[in-house]
Amino acid sequence: MALSKSARFEIFKRDGFRCVYCGADPQSKPLHVDHIEPQCEGGSDDSSNLVTACVDCNLGKGPRRLSDSKLPSALEVDAARMEQAEQLLAYLAHARELSKSREIVLNSIVEHWNEKGLASCSSTAASLASILRIHRIDDLIEAIDIAAAHSYLRGGPSGALQYVRGILRNWRDRS
Repeated sequence: MALSKSARFEIFKRDGFRCVYCGADPQSKPLHVDHIEPQCEGGSDDSSNLVTACVDCNLGKGPRRLSDSKLPSALEVDAARMEQAEQLLAYLAHARELSKSREIVLNSIVEHWNEKGLASCSSTAASLASILRIHRIDDLIEAIDIAAAHSYLRGGPSGALQYVRGILRNWRDRS
């Protein structure tokens, strides 16, 4: 016998309008009422034998017992989603801290650049940041010190940056 709309609504309400297998809600997939003990094996329409299932899970499960199903339970899905959310929050917090640290390092290198008397322009910081993505901090500082020792490089930032890049490239090619 088919369930009434009000009986289906009560099952949906009891299960929080979510598929007990995958956690889908009615905004993402149509919901069905599924029999835990299949009707073909004597399962009743009693509410204790009914659960909310999305169309994909219900049709995919077919006339099998819940214990025969390979689908995760709603609790497992919710726990996995919570774990994923916690991981994402931790990742974002770490990324913010890393970004702050990189900014501090870059500012100190730009300050070192300026203290050495090398000419600077609006793109100097961006250029030094791109160099830092490839080379170690201590190598960059040493290359800046070497470039600063050559007084003819104090006239323009592009020449000094090219010289620093050349030093770092030579060191990399030797190793």
